[in-house]
Amino acid sequence: MGLIRTLFEYGNQAYEGLKQPTAAQQTKADAAMDNLPEPGTVTLSGQQQEQSSRPRVMIKEFQQGVGQDTAFVQQTLRQKLAEYGVTSVRGQVRLGRSETGALEISGAIPTEAKQKIEADINRNPDIKQTFVRLSNQKPALDYVQNVMRLQNAYGGDNSLFSSLLSSNPQNNSLQDIVQRFHKMGSAAAEMTANSGSAFSISIS
Repeated sequence: MGLIRTLFEYGNQAYEGLKQPTAAQQTKADAAMDNLPEPGTVTLSGQQQEQSSRPRVMIKEFQQGVGQDTAFVQQTLRQKLAEYGVTSVRGQVRLGRSETGALEISGAIPTEAKQKIEADINRNPDIKQTFVRLSNQKPALDYVQNVMRLQNAYGGDNSLFSSLLSSNPQNNSLQDIVQRFHKMGSAAAEMTANSGSAFSISIS
C-alpha cells in the first residue's frame, strides 16, 4: 500500500505541473518578459542620456523643403523657355541674381527670349521670393549636411556646427539655423560648397 500511495502522489504532482498557470501567475510571467531587452538591442550605461542631450536636426525635413523650392524654380524656368520657343539649349541654363538684385539668366539662348523670360520672372513675386529663400537656405543646408557626413565618417564634434544648434529642438528649424549661419559670417561661408561663387539654380 505504501508503494501504491507513493506512486499515486508522484503522478498527482506531475499532473498538477501540466495544468495551465493561474491568471496571477501568467501576469507575473508576462511582466518579467516585458522587462527583457528586444532582440538585437543593447543599452549601454549613460548612452541614452548622452544621445537625448544632443540637439536634434531634422535633415530630411530641411531637404524636402529646399527640394520643393528648387523644383518650383526649375519647372517655372522650363515653362518659360518652352513658352518663348526655346526647345533645345546647349549646356546648362542658370538662373541667378545680378548686382542690382534682379533675376537674370545665363546660357546659350537667344537674346530676345532671354530678355522676355527675365522680364516675366522679375514680375513674378512667387519666383523671386522662392529664389531669395533658396539663396539663403541652400548654402546653410549644404554646410549642415557636409558637417554631419564628416561626423558620421570620422566621429567627433564640430564646435562651429554646434554653435548653430539650440538645446531646444523647437529652435532648430531650418530658418533658425539659417539665421545663425549667416551671423557666423565668413567662417561658415568658407566651409560651404557654394563659397566663392554666386548662388544660382541650373537646368539641363
